[in-house]
Amino acid sequence: MLTILASVFTLSAGGCWYAVAGAGAYAGYRFIDGEYKGVVRTDLKGAIKATRAAFDDLDIREKSFEQSDGSATLEGVSTGNRDVQVMFEGAGDDATNVHIRVDTFGDQSFSQLVMDKINANL
Repeated sequence: MLTILASVFTLSAGGCWYAVAGAGAYAGYRFIDGEYKGVVRTDLKGAIKATRAAFDDLDIREKSFEQSDGSATLEGVSTGNRDVQVMFEGAGDDATNVHIRVDTFGDQSFSQLVMDKINANL
């Protein structure tokens, strides 16, 4: 009964939250409103470098890059002509918030693939 109640609550919350206990570079992630949000355990510079490597791995061509004090945005286009936007926000010396949006409405599985490649390149 408690499991059913928890499932109903999760579905009514309007998004998915997955805590990854004991994961290497992930502190956790969630997909809500078409955007994949996570925390990687590296500084802003390391997150950007890992994302550029992930773009290379996935054949995503970099379109633009903007950086300001403590945040950055990297945009690219995949071989399937899909827009990929990754936003970074520094969260201390060893953590960076990463937000990924694929196309206008988001794509959870492709966004997770991008995050997995970022993690693999840390």
